[in-house]
Parts: sequence; C-alpha cells; structure tokens
Amino acid sequence: MRISVLTHMLHPIRSPYEGGLEMHTAMTVEHLVRRGHDVTVYAREGTRLPGDVVAVLPAEGA
Repeated sequence: MRISVLTHMLHPIRSPYEGGLEMHTAMTVEHLVRRGHDVTVYAREGTRLPGDVVAVLPAEGA
C-alpha cells in the first residue's frame, strides 16, 4: 500500500527525538515500512526516517 505521512513542521523527525509526537511518528513509519508499505513522509528538512522523505521546509536556522 502507498501511504503518505504529513508531520508537524516545528522540528525535523530524527533521533534523539524532541518529544513524544516525534517518537510516535518515527515508530509508526518504521513499522509501516517493515510491513512492506511504500511510505512517503512530508517533513521538515533534516528528518531521518525510513521510506522516502520530502523536505517541505528548510532546516531550522536556514
């Protein structure tokens, strides 16, 4: 299945996570990819997740 995930744009989603929302998003995407889904994540530049990541906003401070 092809799935798109739109994250909030406050922080890039990467470890170490800023908070619970970022961790939950990362875990959800990781599980979907592991199950064989084609996942595209729309997030802030600097996001590090499995699947295809499309940078919607530049990195913080850029």
